[in-house]
Order: sequence, then structure tokens, then C-alpha cells
Amino acid sequence: MLNKIIALFKCSILLGTFICLSTIVSGSATYNSTYKSFTSIISSVFSCESANQQTDKALGFQKQCELKDFNACAILSMMYYKGYGVERDLNKSFELSKNGCDHNNAESCVILGALYLKGENVSRNPTIAKELFKNSCDNNEGFGCAMLGSMYYDGKGDVAQDFATAQTLFQKGCNLNDGASCVVLSNMYLAGIAVEPDLSIAKNLVQKSCDLNFGIGCGFLGKAYYNGIGTEADISAAIAALEKGCSLNDGESCNSLGLIHRSTNLELAKNFFQKGCNLSSGAACYALGIINYDPDKDSTFSLELFQKGCDLNIGESCGLLGGAYYVGLAGASQDIAKAKPLFQKGCLLKDGGSCTWLGEMHEVGNGFERDFAKAKTLYQKGCEFNFSDSCIRFQNLNEQFKDLAPANDQAVLKELEQDLAYYQQYNNKLSNKIEQSRNFVIESHGMFNILNL
Repeated sequence: MLNKIIALFKCSILLGTFICLSTIVSGSATYNSTYKSFTSIISSVFSCESANQQTDKALGFQKQCELKDFNACAILSMMYYKGYGVERDLNKSFELSKNGCDHNNAESCVILGALYLKGENVSRNPTIAKELFKNSCDNNEGFGCAMLGSMYYDGKGDVAQDFATAQTLFQKGCNLNDGASCVVLSNMYLAGIAVEPDLSIAKNLVQKSCDLNFGIGCGFLGKAYYNGIGTEADISAAIAALEKGCSLNDGESCNSLGLIHRSTNLELAKNFFQKGCNLSSGAACYALGIINYDPDKDSTFSLELFQKGCDLNIGESCGLLGGAYYVGLAGASQDIAKAKPLFQKGCLLKDGGSCTWLGEMHEVGNGFERDFAKAKTLYQKGCEFNFSDSCIRFQNLNEQFKDLAPANDQAVLKELEQDLAYYQQYNNKLSNKIEQSRNFVIESHGMFNILNL
């Protein structure tokens, strides 16, 4: 579980499910007793979807930066990096963060460290990144502690893996009111990584994260109440936490609300799924697509949702879209070439249906050379992923070819991965995500990607 949670820091530099706060006025960010961490300030900046609002904020931060407000310069650096309210300009992003860091602004040092860790517009240098994160953390910037903690958890660059040190850093980040640090620390207590498992502490940490208006923390808090983790099960409290998370633009909170309301108020559920999908919850895109899907009618809207869900690493979404192309369903023209990479990605993301389709393609020689050994392996994988038809097909093929051993499953999966890389539109670095992507998206609340780590 914790491997999925730590991906929060691989997928995000600056953190967010975002909300406009009263602390942002005409682009001027001010700290107050509630929002002490840089992540809270940054979250507010990227909350408003209006292009005019983003432009106004950029102008405001530009003025503040010119007045040597280096917190404003740090935020402006991120706006230039992402192209919010300004034309994307990596040179300006780097210059602003470096200048701020040179003037001992801890927030700027975190951003600069992230740029060195990413290696964008500057030579990748984890050693410099580590030092910048450490200096920020030493200067009580919680986000710097979080970033340094993620390096120790991963054990990459020049940092040896050290869960105890990571835990200490996440604890410090949480103490400094960094909501994301609290979420990761919560899951360390949940999984018993470097600490004794303690469900009550885990629940209290996501409570703090939610109280800090970190939407992802609210999503985890809602799940804790819904499932009775570290607290008594309380559906009303779960819904309240999830509603707050959704209002803070955490797509997975919106998706969870959709799932809760689906059986009692379908229209309300669809609204939550739509918002979740708009906020890049692949699970919400998939759920909304299912509601509208009819294989015998033109379901273009559903197919578009399945494509987005697949792009966001929901294996079932890849499988359903691939099936539509493979057979020619829901208004899609039959196209084996389009179906093949979708099934490959779906199977790598542990969708049993996708593995089953691939098994059939190998069994009959459709899109691949006929290969019964690979077909058996793919059916076996589909069965392992709880797709019952795959179990039946594996048994039938086993009886038909009793002396034929299945192909090595790891070799088959590696071949799928390599083959998939030839399809550029579907190649999204699966080699680093096979074991974590599907469950991470569904269970661990994928975070807004600022620097694409």
C-alpha cells in the first residue's frame, strides 16, 4: 500500500487538490494561522479554472515579486513552469526559483530542487536536489521535508533507502502543517512501515490533513469513516469528508461520492462522476462511461470516457474500449490494430478481461502469430485477476493441450510491455508503473501533476 502512497511525491511537485482561499487577494499570498505551509498557498493559486483569474493572479504575483516578496516569486515560478496565467517559460521558472533560493527563500529552494530532481531546463542532479530539500526542511518548510522524505523512501539518486528517516521527515512535514506529509505518514501507520501499525493514529493524521484543507486527506478520511478504519464506521461522517474533498477538487473524493449515491440517486452520482473525471480521476471516467454504455447503440460519449480512463491507467477502461474496437461495438468501427495496444495496456494494469482478449488473439492467431502456450499464460493471468471466463478458457485449453506448458508469465508480460512501447499514443512509461498504477489511481488518490515526476 505504501508504495502506492509514496507515488504521491513522484506524481506531484506542487501538491494539490485545489481551492481558492481568501488568503489570495489580487495575487498576493499571505500566510495565516490556518495555512502555514507553502503547499496550502500554492493549492489556492491553481484552484480557479478561469483563464482570466489565472492571468490576474499572475500579474498580482509579478508585482509582489518585483517588490522582493520571494514567496510570490516562488509561486510565479510555478505558474511559468506550468503555463498558468502566463506563457509557459522554463527559463523564467528556473531563474525565479534560483533567485528566491539564493535569497534564502525555502519555498523557492524546494521548487529549484524539484527542477534538479526532474532534470528539466537544467542537468538532472539528485545530489543538488537533496541538499536543497534538506535546507528547506531545516528552515521549517514542510514541503521540503516531504520531498526529502520521498527520496529516502525510494532510495534513489545518491540517497540510500531508509524508511525510518523518511518517516521522521514526513512527521516533521506534517508537524509543519504540510497536508500531503500527513497523508503519507498516515499510510505508513496504516501499513506498519518504520512504525508500529496504529489505525487510530492513521485516522487522526488524515483528519489533520483534511482540516488543513488538503482535499486528498479528506478523501482518505472519508474512506476511514466509511470502512471503520481507526474509528467507528459512520456513513454520514464519510459523506461529509468526501464532500469536502470533492469541493477541494480531489477527483477521487468525487468518485467515491458517485459510488455511494449510484444506487439511490443516479443523476447525483453522474454529476459526481463527471466532476471526478474532469479532475483526472480515471475511476470516475470509467464509472460514468459504464452508466452510459450500450454495446448495441452508438455510445461515443462512453468510448471517449473509456479512453480517458485508460489514459489515466484504469485497466478495465482499456479493456472495454479495446473490446469495442475488437468486435465493432457501441458505434466503433472494428479495428484490431487499435484494440491490440488497449488490451496490452489493460492486461499490464491487471484487467482480467484484457488478458482474456489477448489470450484469444493468440489462440486463434488474430493480430498475433498463433501461440497456444502464450494463450494459456494470458488466460491464466486473466483468471488470477478474477475474470471467470479466463479461468474457463484456461481449463479448456489445458485439457486440449495437456502436455503444453504455459509460456513463462513474466516473459509474456515483458513482451507485452515491449510491444506496447511501439504504440506511442499508449506508451506512458508502464515499465515503472505496472505494479502500482491501477491501485494507486483507485486507492491512493492520484495527485495533480505539476512537474510530472
